[in-house]
Amino acid sequence: MKKLYTAILAASVAASATAAPARVLTNETAVNTQSAIYKMERAFNAKATNDVFKAVERIADTTVKAPAKAAATNMGELIGVYDYSFYLYSETGGQTLNSTTTIAAGEEENEVLIQGMRYVDVTLKGTVDFAAGTITLASQELLEMPEDPDYPGKSMDLWLYAGKIVGTSIQEDRNANITIKLNADGTLSSEDIFIYGVEGLPGASYAVFEDLKMAPSEYNAKAEYGEYDTDDKGNFLPTVREYVTYCMAKHLDSYIVPDEQGKPDDLGEVVTLDDFIFSKNQAITATYPLPIIIERDTKTTYLDTFYWFDASLQSGDYRVAVCTIINSKLSGIEGSFAGSTISWGGDWYAYAPNAGIFGKFKDCKIYLQFSLDDNAGINDVVVDNENAPVEYFNLQGMRVNEPAAGQFVIRRQGNKVEKIIVK
Repeated sequence: MKKLYTAILAASVAASATAAPARVLTNETAVNTQSAIYKMERAFNAKATNDVFKAVERIADTTVKAPAKAAATNMGELIGVYDYSFYLYSETGGQTLNSTTTIAAGEEENEVLIQGMRYVDVTLKGTVDFAAGTITLASQELLEMPEDPDYPGKSMDLWLYAGKIVGTSIQEDRNANITIKLNADGTLSSEDIFIYGVEGLPGASYAVFEDLKMAPSEYNAKAEYGEYDTDDKGNFLPTVREYVTYCMAKHLDSYIVPDEQGKPDDLGEVVTLDDFIFSKNQAITATYPLPIIIERDTKTTYLDTFYWFDASLQSGDYRVAVCTIINSKLSGIEGSFAGSTISWGGDWYAYAPNAGIFGKFKDCKIYLQFSLDDNAGINDVVVDNENAPVEYFNLQGMRVNEPAAGQFVIRRQGNKVEKIIVK
């Protein structure tokens, strides 16, 4: 299996085809192979053995909070989940990328940890100065790599360096710091050039980017689960990597879906999750929320295989179910809830009729910002039906971007759903 440093040296510059997923590694277990659920589309961040990773477990405790409206003045205001974008230079991708990262407090005073900036297995250490409104990143090691026999005595470790423009080219400036500004509107930005380079080979860049912009994310829920590794042929391995992802949750007392005859069917009380498994910032995007039915009398939750969502990937559109498999048949997932936590155990899968099983997972805990006990929380979620975007679906449940006159469709705005005929 190719290791990250081999890929770097083979072409001097290695490029990833898609944005890094909005995931945060929480342990150092398992072999780093390409993730099954994203096998069709994403270039996973590195192919290396587990001694490569230096993931920081404290980042998993990052607080999900509402977007800030002013520059952070203390660590409590700064830490959280951020959506970010930057321009990736043509030598290492040539595109503007968007994804999600987290900022957490480090062990030292005023130390911050930025996890998943471009790659999930990268952690940037910085020093925040709230008075000056800046985060300073010095040159630092990102990944420890084994020595390459073709380059004896040279370190193949991946580092963060600042960059500078010399003539028409970009060069590493290993003595310069990178500055990220804490802006008055709560966003963060940098005018400096970031270079992920190889320590022993100056000029060998794995990623070069600039125009970094970060904004507090609107995600309000955190999910923790394991994902089974795969080998080079896509076969699932017994090893599991644990992840943290972020998504948007709503607690509704009524949720309408079309039944098998296309008639509206009220599922009752549910928690809906947008961007569960798939991130809104990736090439893979889910177009429907995933509803988790609350069976309050028995303190259980249920995900039925009936509840599909569409995922638009670069290779095509896929209708995906989240399910378990019992006696070689798809089955629903039964879980439980307690306070603000929904959880289920055992193996579960992502399945598409035209792609088969392309994701195998283990256990799941979803942490909400509202409590599910005694119906608490439904009234905490204010749905602005008047200003919510309007969505249309045909009677088979497929999204319709521009419904035609005379067509029967299901119209959804916020939590208001009705069947109408288009005029």
